[in-house]
Amino acid sequence: TTRFRESFPQDTSPTTRESQPFKVNILNSAIPPAPDVLYVVPTFGWSEKSDAKSMRRTRQGGGLRVFLKRPWFVSGMNEQLGVVLFPGNLGEAPDSLLDYVTQWGRDPAWARTGGVEMLRPEYFTNPENFSNPLQFVRLRLPEAPDREVIVVPHDVNKNFDETRNLWWCDIVLKTPPTHTPFIRLALVRYQKNSLPGIELSRVVLADFAQLTSNRTASVVKQTAGANAFTVTVTGDDVSYKSESTADDGTIVNFKPEVEISVEERLQDVPNLDLGWREISFTTTSAPQDEIRRLKLNEMQGTSPGWSGEIILPPGKEVRIIIREYEVYGKDSDLLLADANRRLIYADALNWKS
Repeated sequence: TTRFRESFPQDTSPTTRESQPFKVNILNSAIPPAPDVLYVVPTFGWSEKSDAKSMRRTRQGGGLRVFLKRPWFVSGMNEQLGVVLFPGNLGEAPDSLLDYVTQWGRDPAWARTGGVEMLRPEYFTNPENFSNPLQFVRLRLPEAPDREVIVVPHDVNKNFDETRNLWWCDIVLKTPPTHTPFIRLALVRYQKNSLPGIELSRVVLADFAQLTSNRTASVVKQTAGANAFTVTVTGDDVSYKSESTADDGTIVNFKPEVEISVEERLQDVPNLDLGWREISFTTTSAPQDEIRRLKLNEMQGTSPGWSGEIILPPGKEVRIIIREYEVYGKDSDLLLADANRRLIYADALNWKS
């Protein structure tokens, strides 16, 4: 009924009205505050397939996790973190807009002429399903209302780290066009349920971060030979190299190195992470020579990468450790043998021979 019943005539029927419930979006009516970006770290996706004769593990690179300070949802439900892109070629962007759009470029440590193509919306993919592209919108920034930009929204609503007391958002890009490019994200708070023209906050620039490449490691048991296996590593842009100039002016190229070692399971150590020790193994090309490390050979063709053949000790639970190193030129007076290498990929493939 009504609390103003005394204002109605005495013979008026009850004023109760019934209807089906329905949802109403109360539109945001103010420009959202800029997101408070704390830091950005790389992320990896892992998948595995195995059977009686083979094992295959893939590391999905190209991921970044953006940590955000509270609060979130200040403009209402369904608030998202948007990545701002320039809609044309980067060379066409005016200088006044470069501080408000995401930019990326190749690592100058690697010998590769030219740059990388413009970052476009189709590079971004769903963190929960890499095969699904993300939707994007075209809007205008508060800082540059005369130019339209592309915004790729990402969900934040399910991602809260109670230990850190921070919100976080995963941003995943498909295969980078070059080895470990640098990227600087331009981020906004995006509320689609807003009055026209105030969907976006002001832009916040994140710190520079490096994207990682995809890598797939596989172990396949050979049909001929007891406990003989073929180990391969493939991925994106495996042909990268660095250059150094010698005293005589000669250009020296340094290519990446991929090594494998074998570890045996220690049954008396219950910890599955610590209960291993490195052991010797042999190769199919030199079965009489025991080694501790094997450098894989470079493969060319349609599936470039690295490959090697090994013989595992019979009757043991082992794991094959794979390591990929970037190699740089170094001064001749350095004493450390590995001073010019950086580990960028590692994996362990368990096998019971």
